[in-house]
Amino acid sequence: IYTYNLYDCNIDYFNIINTKEKAYWLGFVFADGYVDNVGSSFTLNLSPVDYNHLVKFNKCINSTYPIKRYNNNRYVCLHVCRKKFVSNLIDKGCVTKKSLILKFPSEDKLPKYLIKYFILGYFDGDGCLSTILRKPKNRPNLYMYCELNMLGTFDMLLNIKNNLPFCDFNIKKFGNIYKFRVQNKLHIIEILDYLYMDSPIFLDRKYNKYINNIKNYIK
Repeated sequence: IYTYNLYDCNIDYFNIINTKEKAYWLGFVFADGYVDNVGSSFTLNLSPVDYNHLVKFNKCINSTYPIKRYNNNRYVCLHVCRKKFVSNLIDKGCVTKKSLILKFPSEDKLPKYLIKYFILGYFDGDGCLSTILRKPKNRPNLYMYCELNMLGTFDMLLNIKNNLPFCDFNIKKFGNIYKFRVQNKLHIIEILDYLYMDSPIFLDRKYNKYINNIKNYIK
């Protein structure tokens, strides 16, 4: 049970998106955050392997809220109960039950020069980078197959696509939402080099997978 009045955070952190860090976390929250506009609470659940990423977020918002472990350590959770903090997120488009209705932030909410950091945050939350080594019948050596994909609403993915350096891929229906995937390794490197370049925050696990399993492998 939380005693909310014992904890605090920077309730105005998302009031104006004017730094790379804020843009990144807004994208990450768009992907993985849950907003309850009735109870004025915000929840961020992650896998235990990404516990340190939740610590980074807590530090950025100057939060004293505890990070809890639940369900026999199957996930870690940060729960913030501050009305102004939640209303700022809703104002930027992070609404309740957003998975089927989420829209890309307008330029008055997210300046154009910060869009790529927002996309990186969204990728860290709702994107996937997968690799597998196989030995095709017609090749003498192992061959690496890899894929970058993102899930979301059509509006989100279309705007992400239009703001990437390589955008020659299709957005397809995937259940109730949409998905795009990039399978060419050089195009994946082009996209991720662009997103990671001068970004002060990223999900370490996913970045290390990119560097070690794809980029260094190809080099």
